Amino acid sequence: MTKRLVTFGLGAAVVNAAILTIGKAAGVPFTYVKHDPGEVGLGAVLLMTLATFAVGGIVALLARRLGHPFTRTLQAIAVVLVVLSLLGLPGLDASLATQLGLTVLHVVVGAAYVLALSGPAAPYVGVDGVEPRPAWASATDSLSATSS
Repeated sequence: MTKRLVTFGLGAAVVNAAILTIGKAAGVPFTYVKHDPGEVGLGAVLLMTLATFAVGGIVALLARRLGHPFTRTLQAIAVVLVVLSLLGLPGLDASLATQLGLTVLHVVVGAAYVLALSGPAAPYVGVDGVEPRPAWASATDSLSATSS
């Protein structure tokens, strides 16, 4: 899972850098006014893309380490966070082209994270070489498996 998260995180950063570069070359200003005027730069796009993936990746790896099947939950949370991040864009004093460009940047990060979590994950093996039993699994699960 770690390799997949890193691959998709770096991929999202490259895609977002390309979107920003192409947008600026096409004349999209990527400037805004929230409280103070600002401009969306390449460094900020790369930093936010990679930082978002780092936080999401740490949460996913911790959930997996604890033995919880949170993949779908984390994917749903990612979608909700992308939608919430998009809600702030109309409040920016920015051109429609800039708002659309920022929307695409946000969606790329969310989609890449959801896709990174949707792939096959190697089974977690505990320190002693035995797959640990998650705390949420009931004791009757192992009894029914051995009695069949």
